[in-house]
Amino acid sequence: MAFARRFIFDEFELADISHAVGEAVANAIEHGHVPGSQIDVRCGHDEMCVRIEIEDAGGGLGEAEKPWDRAFKKPEPGGLGFIIMKSLV
Repeated sequence: MAFARRFIFDEFELADISHAVGEAVANAIEHGHVPGSQIDVRCGHDEMCVRIEIEDAGGGLGEAEKPWDRAFKKPEPGGLGFIIMKSLV
């Protein structure tokens, strides 16, 4: 949020950015964290946009793509993460 505050966003937009990034990080933890790896968050900008990138070592979202034990397990399936992120940003 310290990075996003440097730009012309109001408090509502900052809250949306915070929620979207939080959802992206949660998805990286749930779907992409491979034991012994890390999750990277990078921030950047140009004249037209602010960019926040989340990178994990996982291969995808499907169970078949995860031969390791997941670091985080939800009691019920989700599936709304991308919809939430797209609606916020």
